[in-house]
Amino acid sequence: MKFKLFFLSSSVLGPIALFTTACSAVYRFDQVDDGKIKLATVTSASASGSLTTIISKYNSQKDPNDYPVELVSLDSRGSYSNGKKDLQAKLLAKDKNNFYNLTFNYSDVVSILSRSQMELSFDTVDTSNFDPSFLSFNNNISNVNPNSIYALPATVSGEVLVLNGPVLHYILSSAKKDSNTTLSTHSASNNSNKGTMVVASDSETSSLWTKLEAAAKMNAQTNETQVLKSNSSESNQTQASDTEIKKIWGDYQEVDGGLKNYTFKASVFNNWKDLNDFATRIAKSFTKLQTTTKKGEEVQAVFGIGSLENALYTALFASGKADYNNFLFNIKNQRINFSNFFNKSSTAFQNLKTIFNSFKSLIDQNGLISNAHFNTPVNDYAKFNQLAFYTSSTARFPYSFASDSVKRLIVNDKTIENKNNKSVFEVNLSSDSDNNSNLIGTVSLENSKQVSLYEKQVDSNKQIGVDALLIKDETLINHLKSLKSQVSAKSASETSQTKQNKTFLAFTTVNADQKAIFDVGKLNGKTAKIIINATETTNAKISTLQEKEAIVLKAPQRFESTDPFPIALVQGPSLIGIHANEREDIETKKFVNWYLNTKVQWEENSIKTPAEYVADKASYLLPFKNRLNNTNSYNEFVKTAVSQFADKNVTKFAEPADFLSNRVRDGVKSNLNAAINNHSIDFDSFINDLTDYLGSDVKNI
Repeated sequence: MKFKLFFLSSSVLGPIALFTTACSAVYRFDQVDDGKIKLATVTSASASGSLTTIISKYNSQKDPNDYPVELVSLDSRGSYSNGKKDLQAKLLAKDKNNFYNLTFNYSDVVSILSRSQMELSFDTVDTSNFDPSFLSFNNNISNVNPNSIYALPATVSGEVLVLNGPVLHYILSSAKKDSNTTLSTHSASNNSNKGTMVVASDSETSSLWTKLEAAAKMNAQTNETQVLKSNSSESNQTQASDTEIKKIWGDYQEVDGGLKNYTFKASVFNNWKDLNDFATRIAKSFTKLQTTTKKGEEVQAVFGIGSLENALYTALFASGKADYNNFLFNIKNQRINFSNFFNKSSTAFQNLKTIFNSFKSLIDQNGLISNAHFNTPVNDYAKFNQLAFYTSSTARFPYSFASDSVKRLIVNDKTIENKNNKSVFEVNLSSDSDNNSNLIGTVSLENSKQVSLYEKQVDSNKQIGVDALLIKDETLINHLKSLKSQVSAKSASETSQTKQNKTFLAFTTVNADQKAIFDVGKLNGKTAKIIINATETTNAKISTLQEKEAIVLKAPQRFESTDPFPIALVQGPSLIGIHANEREDIETKKFVNWYLNTKVQWEENSIKTPAEYVADKASYLLPFKNRLNNTNSYNEFVKTAVSQFADKNVTKFAEPADFLSNRVRDGVKSNLNAAINNHSIDFDSFINDLTDYLGSDVKNI
């Protein structure tokens, strides 16, 4: 659940708060029959492209009397929260003309719809392809019949734990005893601070170390400045990798409470408690991590968590013996129940305290970071060897590894990757010879397309958002004008690998601060920012994480090793129907039935259902029975998640769904992020802040 918005006050809550108080006055209504089925989406560009393809296929193959399907984009950035806000606004307005029939979103949307009796049951749709266990979350949605199906898990993702092989190899090599024969390699650059850590000799640990050595060796072989022949000794190759990692991580230090006299076992990655302890020990062992404020190119943390709320929820569910009665909240008699959260003696509350304090120890050592909303994801930091390991949604696979030569911008504490050299472009400063006093810069995009930057007024032969941008921010205008007439040239400190103190236009979702990163509107449909005083770096392979250098594990399945049941998180948007009118409801189900069950021929002569086609294109898992038993075509993230989903001994966890559950999730994420940024926040402060965030209406339920 990658993108969330935080709602901190009634003025910010907008449609959500209004819906909570006014929904009782919104009753079922019919939409105008406009002769088409509208599918609303906030998915990524890759997923939207595949949806466009399948809709075109349906419209070309359908019976002439069937309604065509149309794609409606609600938020191109992929914000499911924005999708919910749009849906709630249309419910409140009883919008009969601009509503839609289908949407991809999370299952709490079903609860939102049900409060206005606008949910659409899929009971007459053939759902037999699904593994039944993946449909059971419909039983845990408030305000609806628990025996019906309202949400179809057509775009499921799981969680994985990704080890940065070269980084972890350097850490362990630096900390281990010389006499330990399990790790037969030199330490990084003959580090004088040789450690006393012992590496266990069990088969799981030995197997992991073999993979770490292979990752370090592979990293060394990508070095373009040192030509390492294939017959070079393994110790020389792994040492070359360690030397490169040391540039970012610095020297290892033997300290009490760190890796000194620690016994490393691969099993630390199986549960949250041991993993947090291991990460805390690493953080104590490297002084570069002790700096609270870090620059964008420096080591950031030991452990990155893609979703703090997912981490806390799965740990809490596991510690509660996989029983929703021991979870933070649950659904009872089709209503949400928060009694566990407000009862400090409950099992859930006591477990929550233990789990929070486990993460708190790591936070206090500056060892933990998480995804910031629309800012640098943890995957991107790991990609540049700035993390040792991280948890990630399987849907992040396409964005998790570096290409051969990667460029990125460093601006203060933020980094912006130039993905495929198609998202960041240097701003060329105008000169007096341009004969237009309002022209303050130009940008050459890919394919040599020229975009002009203006203040005050755009030339009459230019179109804003197509080949021109009107700059309104005075700080940015003054910056560009101060550089006008200067000749763009490398400074004496620049090298062929860097451009310093430059100005760039970037297509990025990183938040603007109106100091160094400025919103400048849409350009050809994409959100554009201008970044000033930035450094552009080019990273060679050896300084980045390649796909084959990563070791992909299952996300921790327990909080403690003694928890009785292993847990696997099931998340991701579902396909949800919305009542329109009698004819459109029938046509909607007809399309959904085709989407799930009709085998269609696609490019490269592949034959699969439209649901399979979309899932494959967007790195989602489609939990059809036949696909859980065949993982050959999956990437490593999805393959790892599927392996635990297919394990009958693993209990699947899906968050209880209610129209208020998104507020709880956002509150947990917001306040855990606050604890990472402010070390004075302890458990009591966290609970008090979360309670205030949830509001009195939650407490009074």
